Amino acid sequence: MQALHSAGPSGRRPLVSEDAFAQVAEALKQGHAAHGFTGQVWTPARIRRVIQETTGADYTTPSGAWRLLKRHGWSRQTPRRRAYERDEEAVMTWRSEVWPQVK
Repeated sequence: MQALHSAGPSGRRPLVSEDAFAQVAEALKQGHAAHGFTGQVWTPARIRRVIQETTGADYTTPSGAWRLLKRHGWSRQTPRRRAYERDEEAVMTWRSEVWPQVK
Protein backbone atom coordinates (compact mmCIF):
# COMPACT_ATOMS: atom_id res chain seq x y z
CA MET A 1 0.00 0.00 0.00
CA GLN A 2 2.90 2.38 0.71
CA ALA A 3 4.08 2.09 -2.90
CA LEU A 4 0.69 3.22 -4.19
CA HIS A 5 0.77 6.60 -2.42
CA SER A 6 1.36 9.65 -4.58
CA ALA A 7 4.82 11.14 -4.60
CA GLY A 8 3.32 14.57 -5.42
CA PRO A 9 3.08 16.42 -8.68
CA SER A 10 5.64 15.32 -11.21
CA GLY A 11 5.34 18.28 -13.59
CA ARG A 12 8.26 20.51 -14.46
CA ARG A 13 8.91 23.64 -12.47
CA PRO A 14 8.32 26.85 -14.40
CA LEU A 15 11.36 28.36 -16.13
CA VAL A 16 10.36 31.82 -14.88
CA SER A 17 9.74 32.45 -11.18
CA GLU A 18 7.10 34.84 -9.86
CA ASP A 19 9.72 37.54 -9.22
CA ALA A 20 11.21 37.10 -12.67
CA PHE A 21 7.75 37.32 -14.24
CA ALA A 22 7.26 40.70 -12.58
CA GLN A 23 10.35 41.87 -14.49
CA VAL A 24 8.94 40.46 -17.72
CA ALA A 25 5.61 42.21 -17.13
CA GLU A 26 7.39 45.54 -16.62
CA ALA A 27 9.43 44.99 -19.79
CA LEU A 28 6.27 44.28 -21.79
CA LYS A 29 4.54 47.37 -20.37
CA GLN A 30 7.39 49.51 -21.73
CA GLY A 31 6.06 48.77 -25.18
CA HIS A 32 7.27 47.22 -28.38
CA ALA A 33 9.42 50.18 -29.44
CA ALA A 34 11.52 49.96 -26.26
CA HIS A 35 12.66 46.52 -27.43
CA GLY A 36 13.35 47.48 -31.03
CA PHE A 37 10.17 46.12 -32.62
CA THR A 38 8.19 47.93 -35.29
CA GLY A 39 4.43 47.63 -35.47
CA GLN A 40 2.09 47.71 -32.51
CA VAL A 41 1.41 44.00 -32.13
CA TRP A 42 3.01 41.73 -29.54
CA THR A 43 3.45 38.35 -31.19
CA PRO A 44 4.33 35.20 -29.23
CA ALA A 45 7.78 35.19 -30.87
CA ARG A 46 8.42 38.77 -29.74
CA ILE A 47 7.24 38.00 -26.22
CA ARG A 48 9.51 34.95 -26.16
CA ARG A 49 12.47 37.16 -27.09
CA VAL A 50 11.66 39.70 -24.36
CA ILE A 51 11.38 36.88 -21.80
CA GLN A 52 14.76 35.53 -22.87
CA GLU A 53 16.41 38.98 -22.75
CA THR A 54 14.86 39.82 -19.37
CA THR A 55 15.26 36.56 -17.46
CA GLY A 56 17.55 34.36 -19.53
CA ALA A 57 14.86 31.65 -19.65
CA ASP A 58 14.82 30.06 -23.09
CA TYR A 59 11.39 28.90 -24.16
CA THR A 60 11.97 26.77 -27.23
CA THR A 61 8.61 27.64 -28.76
CA PRO A 62 6.48 30.79 -28.74
CA SER A 63 3.59 28.73 -27.34
CA GLY A 64 5.60 28.16 -24.17
CA ALA A 65 5.85 31.92 -23.70
CA TRP A 66 2.11 32.21 -24.32
CA ARG A 67 1.37 29.59 -21.64
CA LEU A 68 3.50 31.57 -19.19
CA LEU A 69 1.47 34.72 -19.84
CA LYS A 70 -1.82 32.83 -19.65
CA ARG A 71 -0.80 31.30 -16.31
CA HIS A 72 -0.35 34.84 -14.94
CA GLY A 73 -3.75 36.05 -16.15
CA TRP A 74 -2.75 37.77 -19.38
CA SER A 75 -5.04 37.31 -22.39
CA ARG A 76 -4.81 37.64 -26.13
CA GLN A 77 -5.95 40.99 -27.45
CA THR A 78 -7.16 41.66 -30.96
CA PRO A 79 -6.25 44.88 -32.74
CA ARG A 80 -8.91 47.35 -33.83
CA ARG A 81 -10.35 46.86 -37.27
CA ARG A 82 -9.30 50.31 -38.43
CA ALA A 83 -5.93 51.97 -38.16
CA TYR A 84 -5.55 55.04 -35.96
CA GLU A 85 -3.96 56.83 -38.90
CA ARG A 86 -7.02 56.32 -41.10
CA ASP A 87 -8.21 59.51 -42.78
CA GLU A 88 -12.00 59.17 -43.12
CA GLU A 89 -12.26 62.16 -45.45
CA ALA A 90 -9.70 60.67 -47.85
CA VAL A 91 -11.53 57.33 -47.77
CA MET A 92 -14.87 58.94 -48.59
CA THR A 93 -13.27 60.93 -51.43
CA TRP A 94 -11.72 57.78 -52.85
CA ARG A 95 -15.02 55.89 -52.63
CA SER A 96 -17.05 58.63 -54.27
CA GLU A 97 -14.60 59.81 -56.95
CA VAL A 98 -11.87 57.27 -57.67
CA TRP A 99 -13.70 53.97 -57.26
CA PRO A 100 -16.48 54.80 -59.76
CA GLN A 101 -13.81 55.57 -62.38
CA VAL A 102 -12.01 52.29 -61.65
CA LYS A 103 -15.25 50.36 -61.75
